[in-house]
Amino acid sequence: MRHSFIVLALIIASPTIAETDQQNPCILSDAIANPSETIAICNEVIAKRSTNPAVRGPALHNRGIAYRQLGDIEQSIADFNAVLAIDPTNTPTKRMLAWTYRQSGQIATAEALYTAILDEDDHWQGWLSRCAVRTDLKRYNGAIRDCSEVEQRLSLDTAMSEESRQSVMQDVWYFTAIALNELNRPGTAASVARQGLGLPDINGRLYFVTLVGLWNSNQLAQIDSILAEGLVRYPDDAELQFFQTQWEKR
Repeated sequence: MRHSFIVLALIIASPTIAETDQQNPCILSDAIANPSETIAICNEVIAKRSTNPAVRGPALHNRGIAYRQLGDIEQSIADFNAVLAIDPTNTPTKRMLAWTYRQSGQIATAEALYTAILDEDDHWQGWLSRCAVRTDLKRYNGAIRDCSEVEQRLSLDTAMSEESRQSVMQDVWYFTAIALNELNRPGTAASVARQGLGLPDINGRLYFVTLVGLWNSNQLAQIDSILAEGLVRYPDDAELQFFQTQWEKR
């Protein structure tokens, strides 16, 4: 199954963040939406202010995100490591580096780094990312435990908007449902994934894992309506189209 994930472009904190915001147009550039533009801007910032760590660190971090977005994993890793050379305690950059290892196929390295990060910083994103990585590694019980930790920590984050909380929980439900389906607990998987049906999402992933769970738990009467709803909302989703083909062949 395709593993989808919402990547959050965290910018590293600085004691002089207001000053660096004004001085550093690089960190104001959207590295996800405009990676090439971001790299060009950051190159200028890094070249002009290379001796100022408060400026150089955030610029390297955002450029690393932009390089990763363009598929230049080697340069992305180099930029994140350069940030850590400036500030070895920077856990947001460590999380970005770990996710980049995951995208490059170095899954075991990513898991080991997330484990080390969680010893330093008990942030929900570290737990969620390790849940995803452990799903990749087929360590499904560990993935479920990690995803359960996310919900507990979100409940303590009073500053997070409800919309952001729902987006994170959609990832939690998705990866948890994958693991439950693989552990032959399809009915529970369907119940978990259905919590996110109807919410805005990046694709039809929650419909797909719900439908797989329903089929494998023999809850067949519910499939037609949920499949139809999913295809209306995500008509181009390849997994839903695949499921529809298999369902029609039964």
